[in-house]
Amino acid sequence: MCLIYSKQAQMLFTHVSRTGGAAMTNYMYATLPDSRRLVGQHAPLVAARPLLGELFNKTFKFAFVRNPWERFVSWFALLGKAKLAHAADPNGLHDPDSEHWKGFDAFLEKWSAQTTFIDGVSRPAMSQWAQLADAEGRLLVDELGRFETLVADADRLFAKAGIPTG
Repeated sequence: MCLIYSKQAQMLFTHVSRTGGAAMTNYMYATLPDSRRLVGQHAPLVAARPLLGELFNKTFKFAFVRNPWERFVSWFALLGKAKLAHAADPNGLHDPDSEHWKGFDAFLEKWSAQTTFIDGVSRPAMSQWAQLADAEGRLLVDELGRFETLVADADRLFAKAGIPTG
């Protein structure tokens, strides 16, 4: 996940992994020349709050989410095809020779058990909600789109921000 911000459009896109976020990111970069990444990959939305200060509440914040089962299947297929191996990955999640690659059930068990600290609170690392909420569990985005209706939702969300689509 990364956070893409356009001051010109006063909008902030949170890229939740495996939800069509690369297409949204590319569209913002192509359409809004001032679009920039606020923080590195895998940053939760709450990380933008101190960077934007008072602008955070005035900025239109949106993200796309996906059916969790479809998202995990997509992830399993992606990692299986890419055969990613990260020596620095202590959990072996990207290592195709690790135990969790014995099948989808083992993969799902391993991934769904991962936790991370977001805004000082331990959260499920792969939870879409946790990536978009604050420490009290309040959703921080103004609008959500769904991967399953990506084009229609993208048109609606960009129109809401006054950005023409095509």
